[in-house]
Amino acid sequence: HWRVSSCPAMVQNQQKVIWNKTITLLKDYLFVGSGADTFALVYPNGDFVDKYNNAYDNMIISKPHCLYLQIAVQSGVLSLICFLVFYIWYFISSLRLYFKQRIDNPLVAAGFGILLGTLGYMISALANDSTITVAPVYWGLLGIGIGINHRIRTSANRDRAEKLESILEVYITEKD
Repeated sequence: HWRVSSCPAMVQNQQKVIWNKTITLLKDYLFVGSGADTFALVYPNGDFVDKYNNAYDNMIISKPHCLYLQIAVQSGVLSLICFLVFYIWYFISSLRLYFKQRIDNPLVAAGFGILLGTLGYMISALANDSTITVAPVYWGLLGIGIGINHRIRTSANRDRAEKLESILEVYITEKD
């Protein structure tokens, strides 16, 4: 089975131990997770020897310190896949849209800023859990970002249609 080995970003051995034990839990939660906020109940907090050897014997581990592992255990691996596919769709569609736009448009600038903000959240989620203080902001910004993308796309399609109409008018007028 897969293990987190020597990862330079992990400054503490405790984090590696928590991630490794959490990864071993995933086989039990492929389709259905353990439930919201139940990580402490399913994490092997009863392994006192291991907790003592890794210097966290006086703690109850209540979160994996990784949003992705938290989603996988509490909501199921299938839920994590859906979460990632949804964000990757947003990210790729946004990049494709913004590479075709001028940044001097305030709507484009706001949408691009939201894209960067949500990307920052997704990167920081590698070492942070979902919290009630930050998650609603992320989901709100993601929704606004999707709305901005829709508006920019609709506006661009309308502009193309108007250009096509004017070209057709010129062509029809010249033909008469």
